[in-house]
Amino acid sequence: MEKSGLKIYLVMLAFVSLLTACQQEEADVFSASPAERLSKAISDYHTLLTDAPNGWEMDYFANTVSPGYNLLVKFNKSGNAILASRSELTTNSAYEKDSCLFDIIGDNGPVLTFNTFSKILHVFSNPENPDGYGLEGDYEFIIIKASADTVWMKGKKYGTEVLLHKMSTGTQWKQFADERYDFTTLLFSAKTPALTLKIDKSIYTFATGYSRGSQSQSF
Repeated sequence: MEKSGLKIYLVMLAFVSLLTACQQEEADVFSASPAERLSKAISDYHTLLTDAPNGWEMDYFANTVSPGYNLLVKFNKSGNAILASRSELTTNSAYEKDSCLFDIIGDNGPVLTFNTFSKILHVFSNPENPDGYGLEGDYEFIIIKASADTVWMKGKKYGTEVLLHKMSTGTQWKQFADERYDFTTLLFSAKTPALTLKIDKSIYTFATGYSRGSQSQSF
């Protein structure tokens, strides 16, 4: 074999070897099929949610202009979810508690769905009030990622961010909800005095803030 032919042969052999190595490496990275990976993700998230003994605090934003609400939710292995909240959306602005069924399904990724009615959660997606448009909230959430004590999600329809924070074991739900409600009422009341924050030589003032009322805010 001539030298030029030998060089071409060696180059082709090296290319084939490199291509084979790349294919083997790719096969190792994706050792499971997409369906298998999705099934495992669903199982892992289900275990994470149901292994929280005292449930989760849900930071719920119905849409991009929503003031935000605190909901409490406990996921049971049976598929039942216990929910609680206190806000102006609950009856007489009092602490309420109810339950519904939940599931984690595959829909281009893991999706947490509350698939039976809960007056605490589905009030956000009820189209009747206010003004026939509702609050434009979701009851199905795409699970983006999770750590041991936080789950990042977004509403499947409206895409707003929703966070789950694991509740500490000793926290009493009603006391927690009452304290959050009282703090929000105090902070965003028209009677609240101006709040001042000094950072280095700069002074910031928060006054006449609003969360769920018709007040204005200034900084």
